[in-house]
Amino acid sequence: MSDSNNSLVIAHPEYLEPLEQELNFYKKQKLLDFKALDSDCFFVESRNNFDVTRLIWPLQVWTNAKLLNFESIKKASSLLSKDQGPWQNLSTQRHRRAQLISSQTHSVKTRPQVLFRDEIFLDSVWRLIDANTLVTGKHWGPRTPLRTYIFAENKEDPPSRAYLKLWELYNRIQYFPTNRNFVELGASPGGWTWVNAELNCRVWAFDKAELSKSLSKNPNIYFHKKDIFKVHPNNIQEFVENSKTLHGVFSDVIAETTRLTELARTWSDSKKEICVFTIKFKGSPNMEPVYKLLNDFPNSRALHLEANKNEITWYLLNKD
Repeated sequence: MSDSNNSLVIAHPEYLEPLEQELNFYKKQKLLDFKALDSDCFFVESRNNFDVTRLIWPLQVWTNAKLLNFESIKKASSLLSKDQGPWQNLSTQRHRRAQLISSQTHSVKTRPQVLFRDEIFLDSVWRLIDANTLVTGKHWGPRTPLRTYIFAENKEDPPSRAYLKLWELYNRIQYFPTNRNFVELGASPGGWTWVNAELNCRVWAFDKAELSKSLSKNPNIYFHKKDIFKVHPNNIQEFVENSKTLHGVFSDVIAETTRLTELARTWSDSKKEICVFTIKFKGSPNMEPVYKLLNDFPNSRALHLEANKNEITWYLLNKD
């Protein structure tokens, strides 16, 4: 098995179970095999050209993963130096030993937080598994200490912390819209509305509850007090000017899982530049309707963002 078929899949500590269930789902289809390497990560061998980066629940996926054994700090540094760097140490244990190894290798410079509209990088990364084993790989992400999306938050302007979901998604997919026409379903109190309006996009926001008063005078926001499940693409022209140039639709509303996947299916199509829906779960995640939605829209993706809780973010991006 070539290294190109191997990946390291790292779980968010609170969402280890759904990740393991997802891995088992694809293992039964003979698309991958996996083994636990540490309490929070799995070594995955993909089969039949399965793209491990399309997994939903990982906190991180490292591609081209390799397991390396070594007898000393000097030997570990030598092994890393023979491979392509610079390197970022992402060890979560044996920190002193990891620092000693890292001090003898060419290392990536990091900063403590991510800025909105920041770059992400494909870097060489590694972590200790035990005193004499390390794993290496390639990872797309921000150059923060653990390559996590910890933002320099705006604690004054957004009406809710839900804005962090959209910030993270936009940074992950490197999509930063401007001068676009968007519809948002279930917008109150307006965290996502605020993000897109700040990017100079026009947002037609629908909800039975009012938006935050802080957004009431924003010239880019057009609020309609409506039940979102009674608004439909076929009647959107009643509310949205120039509806033929609608560039995207967004929703972070709370509802039952299958109702949300049906909402996404109703509103999403290849004519829109972007469609983003949060799919929420009650209790153990019901992934069947999510897999069906992904199958119906082959170019769509689903992610469990760091800002997500018991939910995932589904999106369809149709930009060049």
